[in-house]
Amino acid sequence: PHMSRRTLVVDNGGQTVKAGYVDHQKSTSDIQPTLFPNATAKIGPTSSQVNLIADQIPNHCYSSSGGTYAHFCRPIERGYVTHWQCQIDIWKRIFKNLLETNGSVQLNETSFVTTEPPLCPESIQNEYNEVVFEYFEFSHYLRRTPDWFAAYNFFCSNDAASANRCCTVVDSGFSFAHSSPYIDSICQTHAVKRVNIGGKLLTNYLKEIISYRQWNMMDEFWLVNQVKEDLCYVSTNFCADLKTAKSISPIDRCSILKDPFGGRLKKNFLLPDFVQVMKGSVKPDCDPVAKDEQVLTMETERFCVPELLFNPSDIGVNQAGIAEATWQSLQSLPMVDMGLAASNILLIGGNAKLHNFKTRFEKEIRQFVPDVFPMTVHLPEDPDTYAWKGAHLFAVNEQRRGTLLTKQMVSKQQYLENGHQFCNKRFSQR
Repeated sequence: PHMSRRTLVVDNGGQTVKAGYVDHQKSTSDIQPTLFPNATAKIGPTSSQVNLIADQIPNHCYSSSGGTYAHFCRPIERGYVTHWQCQIDIWKRIFKNLLETNGSVQLNETSFVTTEPPLCPESIQNEYNEVVFEYFEFSHYLRRTPDWFAAYNFFCSNDAASANRCCTVVDSGFSFAHSSPYIDSICQTHAVKRVNIGGKLLTNYLKEIISYRQWNMMDEFWLVNQVKEDLCYVSTNFCADLKTAKSISPIDRCSILKDPFGGRLKKNFLLPDFVQVMKGSVKPDCDPVAKDEQVLTMETERFCVPELLFNPSDIGVNQAGIAEATWQSLQSLPMVDMGLAASNILLIGGNAKLHNFKTRFEKEIRQFVPDVFPMTVHLPEDPDTYAWKGAHLFAVNEQRRGTLLTKQMVSKQQYLENGHQFCNKRFSQR
């Protein structure tokens, strides 16, 4: 009877929810989760407002009424779920979509695997338990941090790391970044470090720069986020790049300044007008700007914005950058463990997709870590869905062993009999 149960895996991120059913037929490298925006929006004038949930938002973003968002609501603030009603609405829509595409198995016959942020307060953990068991009525449930699932995926897929099962997971996502060292598959919780700089802050910062220099885009988060993803990259030598850009006269800038891809640094981003152009896009270098086209010009902003990940003090945030925080995290360990945790550093999260992110991180972290320790920085092909794939792999392997429901998960019956403490204790035992 256990095998007939479906298992639903959800990685609940600040920007996107990665969701999908466990599929035993496919290998983990082949399977892909479905991505849903983790937000709701109200659109249009007050008299005829339309409520949009999750996957309805992007479709509307590129329609004739797009761009006129009255209100965005995100259930996750600073990485933690704070608006539960909003989160429930989003999950309801996601589960409905997945049930329709995967054949109808009721939620009370489904096991649920989900993620929580590192160092999650107990009150929020209790809310998770209540929503999962009392609102959605799942039969069994498991909750762990994304870095735990990412480390599990890494140990299963990397032969060198599987021997000692030690690594440091650096997760740079939408709300914040965490560095979590693992020794012998166990997260060293006392050494976990957090940096309050994520993709959301980068987009908001870019939004301010654009609004100050060119167009007022303070209400266009979705569009500016697309500009960031299409055009921004991490500079491997920020000061030198900025110095070069500063020293060249405005007339020669276009022809001389280049980006890492070999094209011009100065790019024109074609803005949608919702008549001819429904979706913004980057114009090719040689394309002249037509009379009726609205363009946004991006130059040094392309590498100045992601620089905040490594130097938050540039905008007055009094915190270490992501590489320095990882070093602080490693310093919290005894010398032997430090060497083991530094031997494999795994980069995950949406910001890791920025071009040159790995190169820059490697360059910075190497300056801190003593030379006697060998160090390899790993960047998977899909850093944003890597944790979800780890959770999928974990569910498949434990199900094969027959221990998923009995040893790893908590059943609804156990929750009703033993309460929150039982759940939280089981999920914290790694």
